[in-house]
Amino acid sequence: MELDLWQETLLQAIVLGTPLLFVASGELLGQKVGVFNIGIEGVMLMGAVAGFVGMHESSNIAIGILSAAVFGALFSSLFALATVVFRANQVVSGFGLWLLGLGLSSQIGRGYTGIRASNPIERWEIPLLHDIPIFGPVLFAHLWAVYLAFLSPLLLWFILQRTRHGLNIRSIGEDPAAADTTGVAVTAWRFLYVSLGGGLVGLGGAFLSLGTSQTFTQFMTSGLGWIGLAIVMFAGWQPLRLILGAYLFGGLRALDFAAQSADWNIPSEFLAMLPFLGTLLVLLVGAWRFRNRPGASAAPAALGISFFRGG
Repeated sequence: MELDLWQETLLQAIVLGTPLLFVASGELLGQKVGVFNIGIEGVMLMGAVAGFVGMHESSNIAIGILSAAVFGALFSSLFALATVVFRANQVVSGFGLWLLGLGLSSQIGRGYTGIRASNPIERWEIPLLHDIPIFGPVLFAHLWAVYLAFLSPLLLWFILQRTRHGLNIRSIGEDPAAADTTGVAVTAWRFLYVSLGGGLVGLGGAFLSLGTSQTFTQFMTSGLGWIGLAIVMFAGWQPLRLILGAYLFGGLRALDFAAQSADWNIPSEFLAMLPFLGTLLVLLVGAWRFRNRPGASAAPAALGISFFRGG
């Protein structure tokens, strides 16, 4: 079915927002327990290369997806070990993780660069819903990972807001000392959720190498990890708002496609720059609110603060 320009642009916005939704969900999971990981760009790259290598060597897309999630979690566990167990500075450790991911993914993927995915993520057309006029082809005919990404913040919201365990998670991010006095294993849960968040970030990387690009190239994330960080702030640390933020930034990225298709007289370099201008704007507004209206910030109170038991 031929799509109009606006339909194709909306479809592209959803597709381009999907890796951001995985990344932002994973980062939010870690931040909810008080750990701020700015190295998720490196984690995303490790997920991209691990997913592609796993799929290529096994010819099985399930192995590729599982590899991306596992390696993303394991790579993030290095960060958790440094910051949660040994209480290293989270910002410095995050930069180190980012640089390690850049270098390690390049070395691992050197022999796979440019190879096409033999068994990429498949496109699913949801029966009946796909046939709905106008919106059906846009919303219900995507790679199956698009639907998985959409479910991620919904599941995260349910766990955080509707379960007793979610209350414990939020208490760790707000006041880890108080949570510790009630018997919550603060260090163990922080370590676990930073690692699990890394698994989601790894899936975002796999979506690039096995979904949209269907190949691995060095530095293919192109700053998406940093945009994911901004989306968490844009969403006010609320899981459901991640959906809006991810697709909004995906829409900014899709404008480049629309401009080329409609032959707009706008420099492509300017359009490619829009998502990063949006990221900068979100960070500046967030910093201003934190400084001038600290009570209005929805960030976990203990975000970025190491936990020292008994002190």
